[in-house]
Amino acid sequence: MKSVLEIKNLKDKKIFLRADFNITLLGNKATDLYRIKESQETIRYLVKNGAKVFLVSHFQDPEKFSKKFSLERILKYVKKFFPYIEFLDFKKTSELLNGRFTPVGRIFLLENIRFFGDKENDLEKAKNWSKNFDIYVNEAFSASHREHISTYLLGKFLPTYFGFNFIREVKNLSIWERGKDIILVLGGSKISTKYQLLKNFQKEKLVKKIILGGALLNFYLKQIGFDIKKSYYDKDFKETLSSKKILYLDDVVFFKEKIVDLGKDSLKKIEEELKDFKGILVWNGPLGVVEKKPFDEGTKRFAKFLVKKKFFKIVGGGDTISFLNKIKLLRKFNYVSTGGGAMLYFLAHRTLPILNLVRK
Repeated sequence: MKSVLEIKNLKDKKIFLRADFNITLLGNKATDLYRIKESQETIRYLVKNGAKVFLVSHFQDPEKFSKKFSLERILKYVKKFFPYIEFLDFKKTSELLNGRFTPVGRIFLLENIRFFGDKENDLEKAKNWSKNFDIYVNEAFSASHREHISTYLLGKFLPTYFGFNFIREVKNLSIWERGKDIILVLGGSKISTKYQLLKNFQKEKLVKKIILGGALLNFYLKQIGFDIKKSYYDKDFKETLSSKKILYLDDVVFFKEKIVDLGKDSLKKIEEELKDFKGILVWNGPLGVVEKKPFDEGTKRFAKFLVKKKFFKIVGGGDTISFLNKIKLLRKFNYVSTGGGAMLYFLAHRTLPILNLVRK
């Protein structure tokens, strides 16, 4: 895994830099700029050293062009960090990718890369795009669990380097190498996206406990015969989740026959479990319906309890980061990952597709 610091000559080199600017907008207002902020060190280093930097990102998951999914919607937020950036619209981005246009300047934001078939994982298209750039830099850890052209395939055709934040992510999430006890706290909605991680963690000797919240807890409680009434759970997932290492929590808050939060007894049980813990805690996903008060109380109490503890705390996932930022506790965690799905993938597999590719 080569750092951008290892690129010997950046002068006038055309850099295809995969970032992740897939931020959440409520109306036209961004809820959090953390991912953009974390990429700025790499981008500024490349520009400062004379490179022409083409910033590439997806924004949500469109199948074809739509103004609703245009990266122009977030341009004003990107300009807070890079005031002189130039936006390349759909036509200009298409011409650039196909070798028919090279803009004058130093830093550019391309249109939403998913408008151009990025997800197709097309080898010929990747080869064609690569002809128009000199170097591929991946600074999108949070999107690199996917084998798309911009997060994976370009690594087959261009000299490949990694941004400062990508390398920080790998270093901080390589928790198994530290030999310390681990506790996993996992919330969210779909068990299907987290099942493999849970299975892997249940097998690991270093993992002492797994704490579930949100719809994951609903799924587990339903499976063991607890009456969850009309609560949401992943009905389409048919695998059985083992109870091994899972902390049993049955005090939950109902609202209109739906579980919306953890109850006080469950929170006390978690706090008792963590009272003398001295290892690494990994948290991804809220414990309740944090979008609505007072159903955010359980997650808020848990967060306030955690920041007082001295053990190493890693947090990730968009909803969790946004919530912690909102209650002004985010900076009190030892490490904040830009990844949600990528963080979980890396923890489960100890690698990512692009890392496997460059190691070959």
